[in-house]
Amino acid sequence: MERVLGPEHRDTLTTRHSLARWTGEAGDAAGARDQYAALLPINDRTLGSEHPHTLNDRGQLASWTGDAGDAAGARDQLAALLPTRERVLGPEHPDTLTTRGNLARWTGEAEDAAAARDLLAALVPVEGRVLGHEHPETLDARHNLARWTGEAGDPAAARDLLAALLPVRERVNGPEHPDTLWCRHSLARWTGEAGDPAAARDLLAALLPVEERVLGPQHPDTLWTAPTLPAGRGRQATRRPPATCSRPCCPSASGPSAPGTRPPWTRVPISPNGRVKRRADPGDMRRPGILC
Repeated sequence: MERVLGPEHRDTLTTRHSLARWTGEAGDAAGARDQYAALLPINDRTLGSEHPHTLNDRGQLASWTGDAGDAAGARDQLAALLPTRERVLGPEHPDTLTTRGNLARWTGEAEDAAAARDLLAALVPVEGRVLGHEHPETLDARHNLARWTGEAGDPAAARDLLAALLPVRERVNGPEHPDTLWCRHSLARWTGEAGDPAAARDLLAALLPVEERVLGPQHPDTLWTAPTLPAGRGRQATRRPPATCSRPCCPSASGPSAPGTRPPWTRVPISPNGRVKRRADPGDMRRPGILC
């Protein structure tokens, strides 16, 4: 394509964009980051620094920078992108709201849970008004607000936010949708963190057979639920332990905890390609998705 159309033809640039995206989705976040970093100055020169494709690729570069392990770098890139989004598209354009959600995510991943909580607390009502209170991004933002509220030191509030979200998830997504099941898992986590381990245990005991039936016994989400239950249930001893996340924000960042040293619902799940569990957006813009 570069030989026939030229290296800066719009179709060539579109192909490079797609190659970078699928490189990342295949598990090579650093490769995707590097490809977007090489593509961005070409977009700046040929399309303009404020062209929608250029802005989208800046968002992609930030997200893959974070997924490659540089949460602070992702945060800083998104903080620089946001004012441009607001000026060019408007403060309530869906792409601007997506950038705000991603900024909150990487602010939290960069170990500032309170700031992430505050960013999401400001974002949720805007998304509810602009996108709708039951829009997928609004529901994801509510879930992530609960997560960072808990990480910022208020597990009871995180529990309550998730308890309010769960019936909405059940009605909108269905009681067995993966996002609903993950909401149940997170509710159990923060119920335990809020000081009620017996209730957390019971929530997980009810969740596990549903995950096994709907997702499969070897699905990452199921494997994260199973080890939280007593070995006497006949499950824990027969399952491999789930992987642990290496991100600084993750409670398991220093490696797997010794038995009995950390409540198991505090672990952050990762997907098979090693990235923190979240839903990837099928389009050009990557939604923040669901964290733990």
